[in-house]
Amino acid sequence: MSTVTRNKKTLNTMLVFVSLTLAAALLLFAIPLFADTGGDDEHGKPLEMVLQEIREKQGVGSDEAIDPGRVSNEELEELGEAVMSIMHPNPRQHEFMDRMMGGEGSENLARAHIRMGYNYFASDGNRECGMFNRRGERGMMGRGMM
Repeated sequence: MSTVTRNKKTLNTMLVFVSLTLAAALLLFAIPLFADTGGDDEHGKPLEMVLQEIREKQGVGSDEAIDPGRVSNEELEELGEAVMSIMHPNPRQHEFMDRMMGGEGSENLARAHIRMGYNYFASDGNRECGMFNRRGERGMMGRGMM
């Protein structure tokens, strides 16, 4: 075997080893970032609980439609928080998204949650929990909000 061939094999072996080492290191650091912590979720109530509370306030049963026009902004915000918890079930991811939209208690985050709650009703509660509006436009917050 020539020296050039041996050098190419050695180089290829080293490249494979370095690539595998880098991939393992990335996995080691990425897993904790996206892993479910198993802790209590600080991001509101579950979707079904929020919907049930809205139904109770409107006096409608579980098989009847909620009247979106009678849902307050506070209820829409709570619904949007629940929808966001479905889209981002990991508390760390959810918290990151909250910070991206202004952080807890901010007017921007409240408006974003209200819009997500509104989009949930606009999409009839399906199609990825309000990720689309009636016209099928993609985005958590609808046209012109992204």
